Amino acid sequence: MNIRILVPGSLLALSLLIGAGSISSHAKDGQNSAEGHQAPLNGANVAAVDMKRIYDASAEPQLFQEKATETAVALQQMEKRITGVPYLELQELAEFINLLAAPNPAPAQEARIMQLKTLSDTRAQELDALQRKPAGAVNAADKQRMATLLAASNALQTRMQIIDSDLMRDRDEKLVEFRTEQMRRLREVAGKVAASHGILQVFSAEVLVYSATDITIEVIQKVKRK
Repeated sequence: MNIRILVPGSLLALSLLIGAGSISSHAKDGQNSAEGHQAPLNGANVAAVDMKRIYDASAEPQLFQEKATETAVALQQMEKRITGVPYLELQELAEFINLLAAPNPAPAQEARIMQLKTLSDTRAQELDALQRKPAGAVNAADKQRMATLLAASNALQTRMQIIDSDLMRDRDEKLVEFRTEQMRRLREVAGKVAASHGILQVFSAEVLVYSATDITIEVIQKVKRK
């Protein structure tokens, strides 16, 4: 099965407003200190930053691609293991998938995974033995057992489309979390640069119509790929 490395649209939406809480610097002593408010905004303490340029100049795109490849390989391996247990009953299959999805399976969970795999393999051998019986030796119970095992295998094939969809959604959610953390790190760097210049608010260059101050180049120098 081909693995599609799909990047959700939200991951590409880089026209981000930099959160005031993450980069704002407090007013200096004597500036509205009695009220505990920040100094009023003006052209000197508002700046723009191009987060897309910063992201592209950093090591983050490569790290993201490595993460996407890693999750794609993990997805492919999980799909292979699921299709390798075609004779599990529905409840057993659900347990098997949940155990595979555990981030750090305990030894007992690993043992249960192997137990369920062995159970499916044993049933496969049972089906093969029943199918090899001479026609005259096959009784009603044998026919019923073969029908039950074949139904389980067919049911898994039918469910795999739904299972694949669930697995890809889980993969995409992990990539969103990874990209969110990447952007948090970059915003943190932008915040430090802004604070060093006494800048109170920094907005994405894509949403701020005009600003006399742009800290993009300075931030890029901080995060540029080695």
